[in-house]
Amino acid sequence: MKFIIFRGKKLPVGLAKRLLTIASYVVPLNKFYRDLYLALATQDKK
Repeated sequence: MKFIIFRGKKLPVGLAKRLLTIASYVVPLNKFYRDLYLALATQDKK
């Protein structure tokens, strides 16, 4: 299982992506989700 570091916490990548998917329907990308998205994006490049 892959993890990303998000705001000092380890978050499973699958959970992070699921949160983003839900968030994209519910709310425009506010700061919390933008941070999460960036954490995922940088993790994927490695």
